[in-house]
Amino acid sequence: TNKMSVKLSCDPCIDRTFYTLRAILHGTSNDDYWQKLAASARQSAQDMRVNLELELYPPGGYSEGKMASDIRAAADSGSDSVDALVVTIPTQDVADAVRYAAGKGMPIFGLNSGFEEVSGGGGLVEDGSVLFFTA
Repeated sequence: TNKMSVKLSCDPCIDRTFYTLRAILHGTSNDDYWQKLAASARQSAQDMRVNLELELYPPGGYSEGKMASDIRAAADSGSDSVDALVVTIPTQDVADAVRYAAGKGMPIFGLNSGFEEVSGGGGLVEDGSVLFFTA
């Protein structure tokens, strides 16, 4: 008998369409690096069939205070509007907001974070293990 083999890029039996991830990144919409990263993230979300909310800050619109506030607001909104956060951690204020969100039980995935913000004494990573992040 002939058997047909189908290779899928993800498990088709898992309905992920009800998952919403919110990306809060320190990139701006006029920066080529962040435009490419955002396009790649959107394609990955589409491939995995999850909802991704990702809006880069407008030119001149990023501040660490605004980013920290956005992370805390997402955590306070609870799982009714967002299931997990994807964040960068460019400063200590943002790291504190990430700790706040993780303390509220929000799953958090980090990317492109400065080593000095996430490692060492009091950092978010210790001995290769991620602290304060949930997944």
